[in-house]
Amino acid sequence: RLVEEKAGRKRAFTDRNIEELIKLGAQMVIYGNVQDNEESRAIYAGLSALKERLDAADYPGKFILVGRFDL
Repeated sequence: RLVEEKAGRKRAFTDRNIEELIKLGAQMVIYGNVQDNEESRAIYAGLSALKERLDAADYPGKFILVGRFDL
């Protein structure tokens, strides 16, 4: 679930930390099922904006964001 208590955007997965990993060449994938509430949609929107910015920066790593999936 893509919610604050699981996504941890104020802990290890801040924009700055993700960007530093991508700059170093890391491949990072976040699978986060977007929930039907504003909090979850806002987290996804923030991560999507970050992904677009990192893609445009042409760093050696790659950030992949998946908003819907099933097992």
